[in-house]
Amino acid sequence: MIRTPQKAFKHFFDRSFIGLMSVMVVVLYSLAVTWTPETFFLSSITTEPHKNATFSMASKNTTFKLAKKINHTDNHIVEEISDKNLPSTHEELISTGIPRVFATHLPAELGMVINIKNKQDMFVETLLPHILKYNEDILADRTYLLRLKRIVDSGNSLSLEQRLWLQDLTKRYHLKRLSFDELLKRVDIIPASLALGQAVIESGWGGCKYARKQNSPFGFMQDKTQLITFDSLYNAVKAYMDTLNKHPAYDSLRRIRAQQRQDGLHPCSLKLADGLLYYSIRRQAYTRQLKELIDIHSLKQYDYARFKSDLRS
Repeated sequence: MIRTPQKAFKHFFDRSFIGLMSVMVVVLYSLAVTWTPETFFLSSITTEPHKNATFSMASKNTTFKLAKKINHTDNHIVEEISDKNLPSTHEELISTGIPRVFATHLPAELGMVINIKNKQDMFVETLLPHILKYNEDILADRTYLLRLKRIVDSGNSLSLEQRLWLQDLTKRYHLKRLSFDELLKRVDIIPASLALGQAVIESGWGGCKYARKQNSPFGFMQDKTQLITFDSLYNAVKAYMDTLNKHPAYDSLRRIRAQQRQDGLHPCSLKLADGLLYYSIRRQAYTRQLKELIDIHSLKQYDYARFKSDLRS
C-alpha cells in the first residue's frame, strides 16, 4: 500500500505523539514517587543573621532524668513512659503535667504520618519537653540573679563565689561588663508557643527531612544551602533560645519582654513576635505568619505547661 505524503506525515506524527506521552507519564510517575517537601519547607529558612551567630552549645555531659527502660528505634532514643494512663488530649496533658521524656531526634515518622492532627501532636510532644527543660535552666539563673541584685541593692556585699558566678553569667550572655538591668533583659525564658511556632514554620511540623536528620528544627543555616547540625534536640533548642537572648538582632524582642516583666506580665509570644523582624528575609510577612500560626493552632496553651514532677511538689 502506497502512502501519500500527507498520510505518511500523519502516521509519523501519531507515533511521535504517543512516544512523547509515554515519556511524560514515566517522568511524572518518577516525580510522584520521589518528591519530598524539603524544597518547600527550606524556602522559608533564612540565612541571616544566623550564619554569623555564635552558639554556646550545652555540655555533652548534660544529663536528664531517665526512665528505667529505653527503646532504641530509628537511630534515636526515646525514654519509655512507665505511666500507662497518659492523658488523651493536650489540654489534659497540660493540666496533669508533662512527663520528663526526652527524645534525642525528631521521629522519622513525622515524614510519613498522613493524619495531620497526629503529626502535629507527635511534633509538639517531642519538642516541648526540651523547651520546658531549657526554660527551667534559664529561670533558675534568673531567680538567682534577682536574689543577688536584691543583696546589692540593700547595700550588702557579695561573696567571692557570687561575684565569680556573676562574671561567668556576664560572659555567657555576651556582655562586656556587669549590668544587672542588661542581664535581666537577656536571662529570661522564651515562651513555648513562640519556640514551637518558629519550629513549625522552619521544619513544616518536622516534615522536612533535613531538619529531622540534622536535628535542626529552627532553620539555623551553616551557609546558603546547609543547615547547622546539632547532636541532640536539646542542643538545638538551647542554641535557638541563646540566639534570641544574646544576638544583637533580637534586642527589640528582649526590650519588649523586659517591658512586659516591668508591667507584671508573663512574656507573650504574640508581642515578642514583633521583635523577630530579622529572623527571616521575609520580615513582616514572617512575623505575621508566626502570629497567625500561634493563634490558629492554639499554641499559647503550652506556655502554661509544666513538668509532672513540678506539679506534684
